Amino acid sequence: RLAAEHIVAAPDAQRVVKALLVDEGVATAADGLALAAAMLRARGEDERQLAAARALLTDWTVPVFPVTGRDLIALGLERGPALGTELARLRTAWADSDYTASRTDLLALIRA
Repeated sequence: RLAAEHIVAAPDAQRVVKALLVDEGVATAADGLALAAAMLRARGEDERQLAAARALLTDWTVPVFPVTGRDLIALGLERGPALGTELARLRTAWADSDYTASRTDLLALIRA
């Protein structure tokens, strides 16, 4: 239900669905979209606004986050909570790039 509420409330449903696909998988994204469509119908709104987001389920190749903890350790970061914090920061940057930033792009942010 929470996923559906995010999809309905978002100014860009495709961005939310991409995040769901990357973080939770196809089943969760599909369930969220189905419930979002039902919520829109119940409010008398047009569910066709979800068409592009729905197409992502079959047309978008879900990417794999290109950076690992080993990459950061190789750059001199130590194991521990700070490593997890840095991975989370890079994952956010990756999402902000619409999941197009490469491993090189993201590791460059460590050196910056």
